Amino acid sequence: MRGTAFVCALFCALTFATAARAAGPAPTEDPFYDQPAGLANAKPGEILRKRDVDVALGGSPGTVGATQVLYRTVNQLGQPSATVATVIPPPTPIGSTRLLSYQTAYDGVASTCRPSYALQPGNSGGNSIVTAESGLIGAYLLQGYTVVTSDYQGPSDDFGAGQEEGHGTLDAIRAAETQLGSQPGSTPTGLVGYSGGSIASMWAAQLAPEYAPELKLIGVAAGGIPTDFEHNLGYIGGSEDWAGAIPAVGLGLARGSRIDLGKMLSDRGREVAAKVQQGCLDPGGFPGLTLEDMLKPEYKDFRKVPSLVKVFNESIMGRDGTPNIPLTMAVGNDDGTGDSVMIAKDVQELAHTYCDRGLSVQFTELTGMDHTAAFAGFAPIAVSFLQQRFAGLPATSGCPIAAGNALTPLAEPPGKVELTSGVLLAGLKHKRRKPTILVRATASDVSDVQITVVRRRKGKGGKRKRSSTAVDGLVGYDGARVQLPVRKLKRNFRYRIIADARLGTADISTTMKVKKKRKRK
Repeated sequence: MRGTAFVCALFCALTFATAARAAGPAPTEDPFYDQPAGLANAKPGEILRKRDVDVALGGSPGTVGATQVLYRTVNQLGQPSATVATVIPPPTPIGSTRLLSYQTAYDGVASTCRPSYALQPGNSGGNSIVTAESGLIGAYLLQGYTVVTSDYQGPSDDFGAGQEEGHGTLDAIRAAETQLGSQPGSTPTGLVGYSGGSIASMWAAQLAPEYAPELKLIGVAAGGIPTDFEHNLGYIGGSEDWAGAIPAVGLGLARGSRIDLGKMLSDRGREVAAKVQQGCLDPGGFPGLTLEDMLKPEYKDFRKVPSLVKVFNESIMGRDGTPNIPLTMAVGNDDGTGDSVMIAKDVQELAHTYCDRGLSVQFTELTGMDHTAAFAGFAPIAVSFLQQRFAGLPATSGCPIAAGNALTPLAEPPGKVELTSGVLLAGLKHKRRKPTILVRATASDVSDVQITVVRRRKGKGGKRKRSSTAVDGLVGYDGARVQLPVRKLKRNFRYRIIADARLGTADISTTMKVKKKRKRK
């Protein structure tokens, strides 16, 4: 069976049934997700922690056993981090191991959106997109594939951060091979992803030749691809159905690149951001919203803001490496421009670019289909493409492919890019001789904030004293005024004020130095 009928048959056949286990806590409350010590010394893809879980798959009355692994990868800035992959064996293996790296479109900036959480029984309300895609994961399992699906957005849920997502996907494949007991690079592996999942899949493909050349990748199927976020945000800006993606992508990109977004947001932007970061993508949640609506007047012309230009340019696909495996790419087009989210000519241009670089590329424009309908159109294309690649059949190329829209980077404006750790200390004040400090989130709300004051008398050998206090609740863009754990700042002392916090399940920290000088006579 092929095409849509084949996929439907697989969906209808899901009958997994194993003993269900109770769902675990949210990732921010689950120590399994905590960032372990010594990450810098771990190898990419190295398993740091693992556990057995049950996962619930759409269309199935029961659950299936899986293994979750916390593995070492890197974030958008290339710094070591750890995230989770779920490795699911097929109910009936067919021949030797065939690994399918399935990137769900989990599209969220909250930890409960992660597939490792949303796939567990009782957690399906955390992310309806993952729940819907879990049925297709089940279909692939019934074909005998072993599936690995990862929290590729990392521990701080950096939605849209392409380099981080690509590295996270490749390191999840490495971790899955270790969990399966396979020799590194010995397992044929296909990649598939739609919409948000296509970001991770396409970036993994273009980063693999340099970052993970040992992996035995056989092909990538990607649909609904956002090849240039600056184009996409302009397309959906002001729309009734998809404007809700603007703040979600904006928060994710800012988090990943540690851009100080908080200082740029208008009152409307802060209000929207506060709602968005509490859950998963709500495309129609903010009808009519534009990126300009979220920014203060001095930042509304975002093409002149160095920090924003930086993240937009870094997100353009095709600029940072070239895949060396066959590709099939698809996008809907129901309005003459695209599928209401993705721009057809942008995806066509990326396919054209890869053709010019000598790759085997298939490009399909699903005429008359919007973004949701095009997922159903893409699924059988992906199934057929991956079946052929795993069977060792030669890829059929659609090249040459006509050029589409130019994917030209924005001109870099003068000025510096303002980076942040995600939490900012500012505005030291004295109120009734009790010093207070403003603690503000700059990339998103942060939690578990602890303020530590280290004071030392000036001069060599001065005694040091350390005192700490915890900050109750979340700290947002507007910040919280916190009394320091000292009665007053004494003259002739140096103070180091440290804010330790968590962004998602990632640890973050920043430091501020203060000197209290003697009064002049």
